[in-house]
Amino acid sequence: MYTIYNTLYTAAKDGLINHDPTTDDWNTSVSQMAKNKVAVMMLATWAVPQVQSQMSSNKDAINVEPFPQTAPDGKTYMLVGGDYNWGVNKNSKNQEAAKDWVNWLVDKSDFAKDNGGMTAMKNQPYPTDLNDAKKNGVVFFEAGSTPADKADLFSNINNGSQVGIGTTQTVKQQIIDSGVGSSKKSFASIMDGLNTAWSQNVKQYNPDKK
Repeated sequence: MYTIYNTLYTAAKDGLINHDPTTDDWNTSVSQMAKNKVAVMMLATWAVPQVQSQMSSNKDAINVEPFPQTAPDGKTYMLVGGDYNWGVNKNSKNQEAAKDWVNWLVDKSDFAKDNGGMTAMKNQPYPTDLNDAKKNGVVFFEAGSTPADKADLFSNINNGSQVGIGTTQTVKQQIIDSGVGSSKKSFASIMDGLNTAWSQNVKQYNPDKK
């Protein structure tokens, strides 16, 4: 998270972000990226078709790249996660028809391709916007399951410390304000505060952790 936050801070400090980050909206961002007015957006593959739909040419210029951080083992990883999940209601009077529809959607339709997703079918190719990442040796992986006795541990620590991993915007706002000079808080002091809060919540929710 330090690497991510430092990247955000540096981009704001160097004037590489929207001049008014508080009034941006999704539709405007998509349109601006399609018109080469936005260089990078931190999103998943589902966003690619939406940008490409507003482009008349050179659509292959829109790609997905991994966050530029190398793991201790020297590899770069990209998390793969489910977008939508389908099921059949056990109380349905049309279970067979419902199963047929789900099977068609997953096995034969272009739903994943049309929405920039990675198909669940093993014999199907990766989305074209991931070709560069694959060629460069990026490792795709799925998050493992959490033991039942620790199911809430991460969320409790994350929410209690307000570090902001996949949750609040508060910390990100503080970092941007520091970067653009609208706050007297330094980036280092923000990070020190997060580290202290994280440690305190680790002791509270996981007292056995050394």
